[in-house]
Amino acid sequence: MKRFSIILLAIGTFVGVTGCKLETSYPEKIVLNLPGKNVASLELLRIKPGKFIMGTPEKNKSAIISNHFWIGKFEVTQEQWQSLMGNTPSKYKAKNHPVEQVGYYQSLEFCKKLDKLYADQIPAGYKFYLPSETEWEYACRAGTVTALNNGKNLFGEGKFKQSDANLDEVGWYMVNAPESHQTVGLKKPNAWGLYDMHGNVREWTRSWDLTWYVNSGGRKITRGGSFFDMAKFCSSAIRTSTNSCGAGDNLGFRVALVRIADIEHDEAEEIPEPTEKEYNGVNQ
Repeated sequence: MKRFSIILLAIGTFVGVTGCKLETSYPEKIVLNLPGKNVASLELLRIKPGKFIMGTPEKNKSAIISNHFWIGKFEVTQEQWQSLMGNTPSKYKAKNHPVEQVGYYQSLEFCKKLDKLYADQIPAGYKFYLPSETEWEYACRAGTVTALNNGKNLFGEGKFKQSDANLDEVGWYMVNAPESHQTVGLKKPNAWGLYDMHGNVREWTRSWDLTWYVNSGGRKITRGGSFFDMAKFCSSAIRTSTNSCGAGDNLGFRVALVRIADIEHDEAEEIPEPTEKEYNGVNQ
């Protein structure tokens, strides 16, 4: 039987903020060798705690990331999905393209399988899950305050099918990928080494959209642009939401390794009670 392994590239230890006690070091990178022959490893990069300005210039807020987390260097590919889940749900089939047509709960099933294989080899108190939308934007921006994580802004007015040279550097959208998503990792990464956060497929987060209610269980925030979107919908701040039981051919995900306590806090958010109009299907 093939032995699955995890490669931890560790950094040095650091001094805790509460005193001089030396704490356990965190790995800079986590590489998961997935089952199957010649399947590309799943790489997660460490994101350090910090502060950043979240949202658009017109509507932003200061946000804090209090704990280390890790997030996928790339979106999960169809080959990687097949290696763990044994099927190929995507509409546009290509092994090194992002998997799509997977819902929020299906994405979590993928994460649960990772936990079964590697839970005893990752930092205590963490598990594989989806990032929160705050974690996602913090990782996407990588210290930038511009619309794009290459330090540039979107060009012009963002009209329908308008080309954007700045976005072309980092993302796939309806102009440069009009037919479908593309192989992961072909565009420039951000300063923290993450790819395709401005377009290829949109990505699930674990954050609830508390402004909506649907009878099937609520809506989850999705982040990033996609090959289906015009340029102005591919910025670092863009946020949409999708029925948590839904799926789409322009919607995928990237895996995160996050604190269990943070997951429990976010998943405990209560979906507001529906109004009469929502019950009648207006807010679907």
